[in-house]
Amino acid sequence: MDLKYRYFQKMNLKQLLRNKGLRLFLIFYALFFIVGALIILLTKRGDVVLLVNRYSRIEWDPIVEFLTNVGLGSYMALVATLLAFYKLRHAATGLLNLLLIGIFTNILKELFKGTFTRPLHYFLYDDFTRFIYITDINYFSTFPSGHSMTIFGMLAFFAFLINRRTVSAILFVLAVLIGFSRIYLLQHFFVDVYVGAFFGICSLLTTLWVTENRLHFLKRGIFDRSLQNNIKLLLQRKDKAQEF
Repeated sequence: MDLKYRYFQKMNLKQLLRNKGLRLFLIFYALFFIVGALIILLTKRGDVVLLVNRYSRIEWDPIVEFLTNVGLGSYMALVATLLAFYKLRHAATGLLNLLLIGIFTNILKELFKGTFTRPLHYFLYDDFTRFIYITDINYFSTFPSGHSMTIFGMLAFFAFLINRRTVSAILFVLAVLIGFSRIYLLQHFFVDVYVGAFFGICSLLTTLWVTENRLHFLKRGIFDRSLQNNIKLLLQRKDKAQEF
C-alpha cells in the first residue's frame, strides 16, 4: 500500500483530487449522491426501509450487526490512533476528521431533535415483514445517521492515504454496506444515511484542507515520524545526556 503520497504540501481541492484513491472514492460517491437523490424524490420516506426489511434474513443478522459496529466512532478512533505507528500526522489528521464529524453529528441531531423519528416510531409493528431485535430500540434523533457520517468520512480518508484504486472501490462498497446496515437494523431511513454520507465527505475535505493549509506544525519534527521512532529518538537523546 502506497502511504508515501505527499499530501502534506499546501494544496487546494483540485490538487487533492490528484490522489487517485480519493478521486475514485469521490466519483463513486457522486454516483451514490445522484442515485440517492432520485430515490428520495421518487419514493416515500419509509419505502427503502420496508424493502430492505422484506428481504432481510435471520442468517444475515450477525454479519449486519458486525458491519454496523464497524461504523462506530470509537472503533474508527482506534483505527485512526493506530496510524501513529506509521506517521503521527496521519493519526492526528484522522482524529481531527473524527472530531469534526462528531461536531457535525451533534449539531445536526440537536437541530432536528424531535423533528424526525426513527423507523420504529414511524411505522407500526405489523408494517415490518420481520422485527429485528439485535440492536437497542431507539425512537428519536434519527437525522442524520452518525454511523454513515463516520464511515464515509473515515473510509474516504483511508482511500486517500492508501491511494490505490482497487482499495478505494472496496472501501466505498464497505461504506455503503455499513450505511445500509443502519436501514436493515431499523435504525434509520435512507435519507438519514444519504445526508450522513454527505456530511462525512464534507468533514473529510474540510479536515484535509485545514491540515494542508492551516496546521503547519503537522509538517514538522515528531509529526512526520512514527510513534516508535519518536520514542527511539527520545531514548537515544536521554542516553547521550547521561553520558555527559
